[in-house]
Amino acid sequence: MFIIEKIENEIKYFDFFKRILKRGFKRKYIKAPLKTALIILCPLLLMALSALLFSKLFEEKAENYPLFFFCGEIIFLFLFGSAYSAMDAVKENAVYIKSVYLPKHLFVLSSVIQSAALMILFTALALPIMLFTSAPFSPAVLLLPLLIVLIFMFAFGFSLILAAYKPIIKKLRLIYLIFSFIWLIASPVFYPMEIIPEKIRFIFYVNPAVHYMEIMRAICCSGSMPSETTLIRASVYSLLVMLLGISVFKARENKFLLTIQ
Repeated sequence: MFIIEKIENEIKYFDFFKRILKRGFKRKYIKAPLKTALIILCPLLLMALSALLFSKLFEEKAENYPLFFFCGEIIFLFLFGSAYSAMDAVKENAVYIKSVYLPKHLFVLSSVIQSAALMILFTALALPIMLFTSAPFSPAVLLLPLLIVLIFMFAFGFSLILAAYKPIIKKLRLIYLIFSFIWLIASPVFYPMEIIPEKIRFIFYVNPAVHYMEIMRAICCSGSMPSETTLIRASVYSLLVMLLGISVFKARENKFLLTIQ
């Protein structure tokens, strides 16, 4: 009964959610076409540059390095960028929050969906890159939508946590940037996991991004099905972080009126 009431409550605000989502897309992409073009081109240029710099270094461990790098890059960019953009979702919509009652998580959800649009675009771009680099195609590509859903769940939960604490931790954006630099180094974006000594490799597997990257690289680079262990770990991380994010956000949302300006 409780779940049905929650669903009915969400449906009640669906038209408003569509409006803020449309407004967000216009502001973020349509009104700034040059910025959008640069956002799309940057990952491709980074892929080309990294291929020139690291292909020879990792060619034995990472076959088809340009695609290997691209798969890791787009996942990390989404995980980082979605949370970074959603961090101020509450503050940016303070006018709505102060004037009428609204489910406040909708603002965070809208921001993450806007970032997810790029993730979906880049995932689609991975297919022609696979063709260009002669990567093997297999039925495993049908798992890409599932992977996007898992990454989205994690990003949404993580964004809710940051959005919940941004109003009271003024330096959270700086803290997150420092954390993200460490997160990037601990994620196999430009290097294969095989170069990490086995004795300490388990530490890296605490990082959820590792599992998402392994799934995408198995699908796109190897044309193989990801291991069941990797799929289970990725699913558990996604579900737990999303539930944690919802719990943290719900616990703090009633205090937003006291903290946002």
